[in-house]
Amino acid sequence: MTAVEPEPRLRLIAAAAARTAPVPVTVTDQDAALAEIRRVLKPGGVLCFLEHVRAGTAGLARIQRALDATIWPHLFGGCHLGRDTAMAIQWPVHHPPARPFPVQYGRTPVSFYITGQAARSGDRPS
Repeated sequence: MTAVEPEPRLRLIAAAAARTAPVPVTVTDQDAALAEIRRVLKPGGVLCFLEHVRAGTAGLARIQRALDATIWPHLFGGCHLGRDTAMAIQWPVHHPPARPFPVQYGRTPVSFYITGQAARSGDRPS
C-alpha cells in the first residue's frame, strides 16, 4: 500500500505516522502506483488528481528535469515536476488541459499542473 500527500503540513503528519507503520509516503514508481490504483479502484470509483506536469516550453522543461534529477524530490517529499501525468494515466481521464498555477511573477518550473478525475476503463466519473 502507498500513501501520497502533497500538502506539506499533512505530509509531515503522514511521514510521522509512516515511521510507526510500514507504509511508504512517496510514489517512486508512477506507473506501478497508477496500476495499483486502477487494480483496487471499485467500479464507479474515481481517481482525483492534482499533479505537477511537464512545462509547456523547452527551457522550463529542461529546468524541471534538472531539478527532478537533483534536489526537488528530496526537498518536497518525492514530488517530481516534469512527469507527464496525463499520459501516464492510460484510462479514461476527464480533466481540463494542464494550466499554470496563478503566479505573480510569470511562469516558473513549478507553475505547471494538471487537475482532474480518471475512472477505470468502461467507467465514467459521476
